[in-house]
Parts: sequence; C-alpha cells; structure tokens
Amino acid sequence: MSKTTLEPLKLSCGDTDCPHGLHYFGVRLPRGHKKPKYPPGVCRECGADLVDWTRVQRRDSADLTYTIDALNREYFRHEWWHRPMTDHLREFAMAKGVEGLREAATARLITKICKPGNKWDGQQTSIKNADLIEHAQHATATCCRRCIEYWHGIKRESDVNPEELTYLTDLMMQYLLRRLPDLPQRPVPQQGND
Repeated sequence: MSKTTLEPLKLSCGDTDCPHGLHYFGVRLPRGHKKPKYPPGVCRECGADLVDWTRVQRRDSADLTYTIDALNREYFRHEWWHRPMTDHLREFAMAKGVEGLREAATARLITKICKPGNKWDGQQTSIKNADLIEHAQHATATCCRRCIEYWHGIKRESDVNPEELTYLTDLMMQYLLRRLPDLPQRPVPQQGND
C-alpha cells in the first residue's frame, strides 16, 4: 500500500474557534500569540468555563469518557481526535495490535516524558510527520510535562509514578481504540510490498 500523506497542521496549541466550541484552556500561549483575555482554566479567548478540572485531574480510568470529552473542547486536541488516519498509520497499528501499541505508548512515555527537567519539554513530541503514538499524545495531552501538569495534575518537577504512568497509557489507548476500533489484540503480520 502506498503512504498517504496529510498536509502539515496549520494550527498551534493556543488556537481557538470559539463559535464552533473549540477553545484553548492552557496556561502558556505559544510564541507570537496575543496576551490572553482570561485566566487559565477557562478559554483564554472567550472565557468559557467548560472543564471540571478537579474531575479531570483525579485521573480516574473509570471516568475517561469525561476526560476525552473535555480534551475535545480544546481546538488543538480536537484536531488530533478528528484528523484523518492515513494508511501508513493504520498499517503501523495493525502490525502492532493492541498489545504492541500499549507497549509502544508506555515506552514513549517512559523515554520521552516521565522524567522531570527535560530542557526540550514541549518539543519532544513531533507535530509535523507525527507517528501514531505522537497523535495519541497530542490528542490526550500526554505530549509534554507542561500539558500533563495542566490537564492531568502531575507536577513537572517530579517523576511520573507507576500509577500515573498506567493512567496516561490508558488514556492514550482510549484514543487508539476509538480511532481504530478494528484493531486486533495481537499483531497482524504485514505482507511485503513486492
């Protein structure tokens, strides 16, 4: 199968489309954005108060539906939840299966995110040419310590503990399972491109 390519995203973390219910709740705006009108926790552009932060930051795996709904109210996250899935990303997912994707998600978090003090925090998860795991990270605000602290209440200055790692992985897996509902549990051998 040929690789399907998508146009690079033309949005940044702080973009909004408030009339269509797509906001920005973050604490820091990307370089070049105007000063926000409203404080963190509500939409920085229109002031809409749409997220129960106490509920989201409980990190309850039984309440992931609420967290996913809240994430989808943010323009940047919404884009990743609804961006078309390329053939290449689907093939990668099928080759890994649910078990392999869970291992890959956990490994990415451990190697790129879990330790505090990364001088590249906010840049370690690609937007351009993002792989499937990076799609899941952006969609679920598990892409950097700043987003994890803001959305999930895990302090940047501390290591992510095993319980928190399991929660973040569960959240990423919800993205993958919702976007690719036909995923097999185990890897599916891929035929060569002869």
